[in-house]
Amino acid sequence: MFGERRVSFNGMYVVYREPSLFNFVLRAKLLLDVAEAFDDLRLDYLKVLNEALDVVPLDSVANWQLEFAVKARIVEPPGFVRALFNYYDVKELTHLRPPDFSELGRAAKEGLRVLEEGIEELRVRRGRRGVVYVAGHAHIDLGWLWSRDVTREKVRRTIINVLSLLQSYPELTFLVSNMAYLKWLSEDKDLWSRIKDAIKAGRVIPVGGMWVESDTNLPGGESLARQFLYGQRFLLREFGFTTEIGWLPDTFGFPASLPQILRKAGIKVFFEHKMYWNTVNRFPYSVFLWEGIDGSVIPTVNYATYGADLTPRQIARAWSDHTSPELPAFLPFGKGDGGGGPTWLMLERYRAYKDLPGMPRLVMGNLKDFINEVLRDDSLPRWRGELYLEIHRGVYTNGIRLKQLVRALETRLRELEAFSVIAGVRRNYEDLWHPLLEAEYHDPMGATSTKAVYEEVVNELEEDLRRVNEELMSVLRKALGTGSFITIVNPLPWPRRELVMVGEELSEVPRRGLRVATWPWLMFLPLAGGPSRLVRGIPRVMLGWAVIMLRIPLLGLSLMAR
Repeated sequence: MFGERRVSFNGMYVVYREPSLFNFVLRAKLLLDVAEAFDDLRLDYLKVLNEALDVVPLDSVANWQLEFAVKARIVEPPGFVRALFNYYDVKELTHLRPPDFSELGRAAKEGLRVLEEGIEELRVRRGRRGVVYVAGHAHIDLGWLWSRDVTREKVRRTIINVLSLLQSYPELTFLVSNMAYLKWLSEDKDLWSRIKDAIKAGRVIPVGGMWVESDTNLPGGESLARQFLYGQRFLLREFGFTTEIGWLPDTFGFPASLPQILRKAGIKVFFEHKMYWNTVNRFPYSVFLWEGIDGSVIPTVNYATYGADLTPRQIARAWSDHTSPELPAFLPFGKGDGGGGPTWLMLERYRAYKDLPGMPRLVMGNLKDFINEVLRDDSLPRWRGELYLEIHRGVYTNGIRLKQLVRALETRLRELEAFSVIAGVRRNYEDLWHPLLEAEYHDPMGATSTKAVYEEVVNELEEDLRRVNEELMSVLRKALGTGSFITIVNPLPWPRRELVMVGEELSEVPRRGLRVATWPWLMFLPLAGGPSRLVRGIPRVMLGWAVIMLRIPLLGLSLMAR
């Protein structure tokens, strides 16, 4: 599940399911779960179940069937069945005979009819409790307890499972986040063709618009902008649209600058879950308007969980915790971590519960209808400033080497792009941004991953920084041309006046008013006298170091000949 590479095979069962009987047992079990989750519905549903069970006689069961029920646990067997094998070996129960499946099949059809009639009778007396929008999803961390090559396997298996389920359950919609994952999947042309068809049909829905589900407190603002730039650009290039749904279910809190970035990235509604994890102050809203420091406002959905199984208890919690009952609640479902996404049982739950008396009505489909309802509501409460998470505080102080590399790369990439423009170098550096953006995924960035994953990310960042530095040196050499110079570079967007210490003997230094015609952005400061004179009271030679006062223009260079 969490990336293990070894699987033990201890045997298998071949199971025949009598269709009507299987449907009856499944339906009855799902209704029993409803009775256990809702106190006020318990007696009503137990009465319906008892009436249906009365018409399905079961007076025998074979030993192998009992053994399978206990070992496989497709449905949790009763305690007395599990305890049976504490006293008997399966070979001692050979006198038990299997049931007549033909007779059971006929009885199960009658049992299903009784169930449906009982539910319809309840519908007269029991209304619904509101609306919950649901959608399939798989929150698969890019690097947590497993390496990135395992993540690739999980993502591939998950999407293949989803494409298979789409054929059997036409109502399924699946949300896919992390545009980097889609980029990985595009490397398999046949699989990518199927994924593109599902996206065009609205069955698979890209959300988030970010390259990966990044941390938002530790990376710089430019990194967050690039997350959306490259994520939304990938969608636009591959599918002709960008997403309007922001999606960060597991990120460790959100700064007050994020609403502005979200709005400028084309996001209309932001979905997050992590504020549910507060350890002291419960976050008060499930749907609210989030206002940032510049006044930007983004409607935000704070939903109950990002990995539901669509059980009645989860559905009940999604609605009971919902603070804006005039709007639908939201509940994504599907296996994350180990991957897989939705399962057939989750989708059978959806079919059973979507319009059940006494429960919230479930709606699965395009989230545009849900988003439009949120956007139309002008009565939502407003939260101003940071969304501070009262847990995971240690993520800001550990894994120092990784954090240093992230900041170094953010700085160097900005310098590389700025000086490339100045030097006339036409080069897209997106490939150098990708390793940085992926390292900013919330688990590696917070160093909450395993040591092996942490070291893997650090090594990749070091290699990326080496490549960026090489590119930067190449660009600067192109700008400077030939010659032997010591070059002082100001990468900041304002002029600087600095003392520069040079550990070499200089033959020539900049003079007042010197400009290079082809590089009008170069300006050099005056120096009085030769190497042994004083420059504004500072000795030019200090223990073998030349100390020079320079004023360097914004995004500029100053040259000193060796």
